[in-house]
Amino acid sequence: MRSILSTNAFLALLSLAGSAAAVLPTMSECVHGKGAALAALASCGHQGSLAYCFTSLPAFFEASDLESCLVNAGCTPAEAAIEALWTLKRCERAVGHSKSGAADSNEVADLRRRSPQAAAATPATTPSPTLPAAADGFAFDGTSMRPCSTTTTKSTTICPVQTTGTAAGARLSCFPTEVLKAKCADDMWCAKKPGHCKVLNNKLDTSGIVVAIIFSGAIVVAALGMCVLCWRDSKRQKGIRARAEAAALAAREREKKRAAADEAMGAARNGGDGGVKAPLIQSYEEDPFREHQRY
Repeated sequence: MRSILSTNAFLALLSLAGSAAAVLPTMSECVHGKGAALAALASCGHQGSLAYCFTSLPAFFEASDLESCLVNAGCTPAEAAIEALWTLKRCERAVGHSKSGAADSNEVADLRRRSPQAAAATPATTPSPTLPAAADGFAFDGTSMRPCSTTTTKSTTICPVQTTGTAAGARLSCFPTEVLKAKCADDMWCAKKPGHCKVLNNKLDTSGIVVAIIFSGAIVVAALGMCVLCWRDSKRQKGIRARAEAAALAAREREKKRAAADEAMGAARNGGDGGVKAPLIQSYEEDPFREHQRY
């Protein structure tokens, strides 16, 4: 059985070798223009890496250039040789150079699936990254349903890693691509849970005017109340300071009067004789015989 399969594979390669040596300009246009579709049909390799490499090939290339794309995307050299020929064969059918049906393609593809050598050598490739789509939520704006989010494209670089097979863990060639990024629509409010949103009403209607007036009145009343309280507190503080100053002034006047009175009393005690103190009432003892001595 193995010899029969190997013979069939060899015959398939011989039948395609004639068209693989030199790539016609029309086939080059096919590879460039349908790179994504051809990458999706490939039985090995990272789909995104293949699509980028196919569309980036020069205007004139050979089958070996396709093989390089396939090897860099994760195919083995044997798989790359077969897949490069079948990629050209698909373009050949697309441009009308061959009228053969899809039976031959299915036969060789089945051959690769059943071949023990191919099964042992086929590495599992990293699946193509899933592009994030917009949330599926909608919101009713009063007249129609509107989507919650919109999508924008973002340029990035993807470096796929082979996950299984003999080359598991090997990093494949990096390639630039664009991914879709969902964001909340400008006129929507989006919840953290995907698909939940509501329309933002930025128009000022009657209810909005009433609410605005109420809030404005409340703010004005609160401001006036604060001003009145501040004025009353300031007036009370001024009254307290005035009473304190009056009490201090009265205390100073009393001290002055007390000092003046003490000074006057001190002067009266001194008698005004340079500091010689004399009693206020002169006391003396009379001679009892003095009256009898008068003539």
